[in-house]
Amino acid sequence: MEELQNQIDQYSDLAYQCDALTIKKQSLIEEIMTPEIKAKLLEIDAEFDPILLQLNLNKSVLERNIKEQILTLGRTVSGKYHCFRWSRPRVTWDTRALDGYGAAHPEILQFRKEGKPIISVRKV
Repeated sequence: MEELQNQIDQYSDLAYQCDALTIKKQSLIEEIMTPEIKAKLLEIDAEFDPILLQLNLNKSVLERNIKEQILTLGRTVSGKYHCFRWSRPRVTWDTRALDGYGAAHPEILQFRKEGKPIISVRKV
């Protein structure tokens, strides 16, 4: 267990080193940028950001509309470059209740399948 905790701490150290290096890199980039370049970048942002914002808004509205139609249609539809995939609704069961039922009726347990555990990484 201690070895695993050491490895997790090494992972954390590497993650923090990456973050620190990215910050240092950005700092060096900021140092070499002249006020003229910064001003020009702001002009470019001012020109393109409103257009991108409107395009993304239009895309979101259209996506919502298409999804509603796909739900009604009940099947996958493909365009030239994108596909809106319809999938069957996910079925879930009350596992706690079925485990209790299985204790009284062991014959049902033959239908129980258990998948592999999932590991996720989170900051503490």
